[in-house]
Amino acid sequence: MILMAGNHMEMVANSIMRDPAWNQGRRYCTLRIHPEDAGKLGIGDKDLAVIETEAGSAMVEAEITESSHKGQVVIPHGSGLVHGGKAHG
Repeated sequence: MILMAGNHMEMVANSIMRDPAWNQGRRYCTLRIHPEDAGKLGIGDKDLAVIETEAGSAMVEAEITESSHKGQVVIPHGSGLVHGGKAHG
């Protein structure tokens, strides 16, 4: 799979950490994956999936969508930052 990390979305602002309440009720930090790829990997919508690269790994909520091309997974930038002593995204 090809990982596209750093996708810009309306819910993220580069690496500026905003109050997490800004994204309340939104699925702002998901791994977007094409339905066919998710099916082959046994991943359901909202399941936790592992992203693993040479640099490290992370668990992230899967979002099954046709907005991701087959063979590609997409995560936004601007998450994983600390606000109020707690990491978000």
